[in-house]
Formats: sequence, C-alpha cells, structure tokens
Amino acid sequence: MAIKTENQISLELMLLLLCLEDNLYGSKKDEIIKICSEAIDWDKFQKLAVRHKVIQLIYVTLNKKYRAYVPDNSHDEIKKVFLLNCAHNLYFTAVFHKIIDYFNENNMTCVPLKGPVISEQLYGDISLRVFSDLDILVPEENAFQAFNLLITKGFTPELNLNKKQFEAYMNSEDHMILTLGKKKLIVELHWELSDRYLSKPFTFEQIKHQLCEYNFNGKKILTFSREDLLVYLCLHGSKHIWENFELIFLIATLLKSDLDWEKILLLARTTRCYKKLLLGASLCSRFFNCALPDKIRSLIADSPEIKKLDQYVTLLLLAPIENHLWDISKSKFTRYQFASLDRFQDKIRYFFFMVLFPTNNDWTAAAIPGKYSFLYYFTRPVRLFYNLLKQKSRLIRKGFKWITNKVH
Repeated sequence: MAIKTENQISLELMLLLLCLEDNLYGSKKDEIIKICSEAIDWDKFQKLAVRHKVIQLIYVTLNKKYRAYVPDNSHDEIKKVFLLNCAHNLYFTAVFHKIIDYFNENNMTCVPLKGPVISEQLYGDISLRVFSDLDILVPEENAFQAFNLLITKGFTPELNLNKKQFEAYMNSEDHMILTLGKKKLIVELHWELSDRYLSKPFTFEQIKHQLCEYNFNGKKILTFSREDLLVYLCLHGSKHIWENFELIFLIATLLKSDLDWEKILLLARTTRCYKKLLLGASLCSRFFNCALPDKIRSLIADSPEIKKLDQYVTLLLLAPIENHLWDISKSKFTRYQFASLDRFQDKIRYFFFMVLFPTNNDWTAAAIPGKYSFLYYFTRPVRLFYNLLKQKSRLIRKGFKWITNKVH
C-alpha cells in the first residue's frame, strides 16, 4: 500500500485507495483481487466512495477490470449512482456551454474552475468527476458586468446588489452565487481564488499570461496552465482541509505531467500558499505513491510543520465513516487554517480579516446600501460572537442531555 501511516484503516477504505492508485498506474491488480476475496462490506464501500467523491472513478475501474470480483447487487447499486451522476454532469455541461456562449457574445473573458472541464482535462471524460456547481473566474474589473450578464440570462443571484454594493462586497468576498431554474443549478462567479484566506490576492492577474487555449467539446475556452492549476488545486484542497480523497487525487493525476517546478514554487511563494503546495504534494506521496522531484521531497522532509499538517489531514481522512470529524472543515477558525499560513504576519492578518470583514452571510442577513457598507465592520464581530454563543449553548445542551440519559 502507498499509505505511510500507523493508523489502522478498514478493508473498504483500503480497497478504495487501491482502486484509485490502480487508476493512476494500473499496477494494483493482485492486491485488489486479493482484498475483494475478503469480507468486504460493499454498502460501506459505496458510502465511502460517495463521501470521498470518487464513486465515478471507482465504478469505471471495477467495471472494466474487476467486474468478476464484485457481487452483482453491489455492482448494480454502484452503477445506478454512476449513471445518475453522468446525467447530472451532462446537464451541467450543457449549461456551461451556454455560459461560455454568453461571455463570447459579449467579448468577455472567463476561465472555468474545476467542474466538467477539469474532469475532461485530467480524467479524460466529463462523467468521471462528482461536482455540484459550476465555478467561473473573471477579471476583477469585469466582475459586476459578468454578474449582470448572468442575471439577464435568467440566473438568480443570492444577493441583489447595485454597483456600489457589489464593489463593497468584493472587498471581503471572492465570489457570488447565482442559481438557474427549478433544479437550482449553482454557478459561482469568482474574481479571486483564495476565498481571501491569503495575505496576497490570487486573481486573474496572476495567471492571465500563462492561460492556455483548450478545445472543450468543439468550443475554444481558456484554461489554467498545468503549473498554475497545481497551485490552485493545492490552495482549494487546503481551503476545505482536504475533506475528501478526490481533492488529493486530482493533484496526483496532474503530477503525472511534465511540470516546471520552478514556476510552481515561484507562484506559490508569490501568492503566499507555499505550505499548502508542499502539503498537497506530501499527501499525494503518502496516499498514492506519487513521484516527486528530489527538491520537493527535500523541502517536505525538512519541514516539521508540513509533517504535522500531513498527520492532521491523514487523521481526518482516515476517520471512520460514522465519525463526523471532517465537519471541522466547515470552520474558518481551526488550528489547521492558521498553521497552513506561510508567515506569522499572515496569521495575524487572517484572524483580523475573519473577525472584522463581512462575509456572504452578513450580506445575506442585511444588504446595506453601498455608501454605508462600512457598518458591516461593526455588525460582523457582533454576529460572530452571537453565533459562537449559540454554538456553545448547543454543545452544553447536548452534554446535559447525555448526562441526564446516563443518570436515568
């Protein structure tokens, strides 16, 4: 196995990781056949594949190469989920094509993030990823224009903002959510890539000179260079505290490419997500035995901080399926978020930004006119403190209920 850890993992999780590694290198046949002959809980295996957003990849691997070793009813259940996701992805891809047309017709630039494009680029097929929205990056100066364009095409914004309000909103948020139709298809319009986690913004400006033209189902679109994509995927995975294996597997697939690591390291240092990059590489090595350049291996080995972060994420990923440890990733105030920042001053800046700067939830609670948007800097700490009290109160009530049940 590629996993270098003392943690005990279930047969089901071991099989999942073997299937993913086999997808990468095609070298795990004997181990997969052997483990399939043991007492696998196939229902648990399917739930793990869904939780880690790799059900599509797992189905293709098992169906093509190991069909004879999977019970018929389990195979049929996994296939059912696979086909539902395929239909979902086709619908999202059709909408994505329309969005590209809207932008082209108005001579506006946009770059897709993740979604069906990265599925085709890295996995070779739009059906092999599980995604729930469409993410699009636009230049900051065109964000309001792009926002209005989507509204005129039938998309409903989460917040109805005029230009002044939108500009104020952009100071503390990196995207706007819009939905389409009864199915509430979600589009996230981004003008910044780090969710404001970094002390330096990561925007269209940093990647525009390296953008590549890509033919996506007959349409020419702009996409990240592979070097820029690697940095972005490490940043994105870190933002979500690597809550599922697909976040790591995307990077592992990209690491098979011929990459310019000097460019990668330069961008990571420039955008202040150096630790996040090394952590992403470390996790790929740990779980999928990815080959890394000697220089990158040395940088990882020489960093006690990366080792601690790696151990923390491993604990999170290997938690039993009934354990809700991964819910911690919903919080922006975990030790992980501070530890993964490059410099001490970045940590200080991050703390004050999270405490004082309004979020999407603050705007949703009350949309203040643009010229009075400074009031959010006063209401934000109050709302944060109130929500913290609610959370603590809920925990106290749960603890009291548990003690009462034990007594009775």
